[in-house]
Amino acid sequence: MSTKRTLVVTAVLGLVFGSVAAVSAQRTELVSLPMAQYVGFGHNIQAENDIYMAEEEAREAIVEECMQDAGFVYWPEAGAGVINVPGNTSARGIGLAESLRDDPAPVARKDLSPTDAYVEQLAAGERDVYLTALHGEDWDSVSQSPEAFSGSCKAKAFDEVTTLAQAMRSLRDVYATQVEDQVVRQPGVVAATKEWSGCMSDAGYDYGQPSDMFGSLDDKAADLIAAWGSAIPSDKIDALEEIEVATIDTFESCNIGLARALFEARTELEQRFVEAYRDDLEVLRRDRWVGVKQP
Repeated sequence: MSTKRTLVVTAVLGLVFGSVAAVSAQRTELVSLPMAQYVGFGHNIQAENDIYMAEEEAREAIVEECMQDAGFVYWPEAGAGVINVPGNTSARGIGLAESLRDDPAPVARKDLSPTDAYVEQLAAGERDVYLTALHGEDWDSVSQSPEAFSGSCKAKAFDEVTTLAQAMRSLRDVYATQVEDQVVRQPGVVAATKEWSGCMSDAGYDYGQPSDMFGSLDDKAADLIAAWGSAIPSDKIDALEEIEVATIDTFESCNIGLARALFEARTELEQRFVEAYRDDLEVLRRDRWVGVKQP
C-alpha cells in the first residue's frame, strides 16, 4: 500500500454555539451575518457537518493503514460517532412531546461494527494486544493519560489530521466573550426581550426570556420521564404536546421583534469581531477549508 497522508480541516459539531441557532427562527438569516463567511461558528451547519465527516474519514484511513502496518486488520467506519435521530415532519410544536413516543424510537440503534465484532471474538490476551495498538496503553481506563494514548493508531490519526477545532482554538473563547455573551446585553435586545415577555404575559405565560420558556417545556418532559420512564401513557404525551404547541404558537407570534433585535445586535457585534480579528480569521474562511492529500 502506498503511503498517503490526508490533511483535512474540519468543524467539530460540538463547537457550534447554541445561541447562534437562536438568532432567529429564520435560518436563512444566518447566511447574511458577517461571520457566515467563516466555518466553525455555527453559521454553516451543513458545510460544517460535511467537513466533520471528511475529517473522520481521513482519520479512519490513517488508523486502517497504521493497524495494517502493525499486523492487524481494521475496518474503517466513518460516521460511527454520529447518532442518527429519525426526523418526523408531522411533529407539532418543536417536536419535544413527539420525541417521547415509543414509535418511532427516539434514537436509531446500530449493530456492532465489523471491528467491534472482530474484537469481541478475540481471546482475552489477543484482545488486549489489539486494543493497545488501537487505543494505547490503559485502553480500558476512563482516565487514560495522554502518555498512554500517544503512540496508538488513534493518536496517530488525531495528530496527522488538522482540525478546525485546532485552528479556531485561539478565537473560540474570544468569540464567545465578545459576541455570544454580549448579544443579550445589547440595549435593543434588552428592550425587545421585555416586549416579548409582556406579549407572552398577555397570553398567560410568565417568562422573562425565551430560555425560560424552553427550560419550562424541558422540565415538563423530564417530569414525565421521571414519573413513567420509557412507558409514558399516550394521553400524558398528548397533553404535553398541546401545551407545547400552544406555547410555541404564542412564542412565534411574540418573537418577531425580538428576532429582529437579536439579528441586528449580532450583526453589529460580529462585524466588530471580524474587523478586530480579520487576519486570524483568514484561515477559517469557508472557501479555504478543503481536503489536501500529500504523498
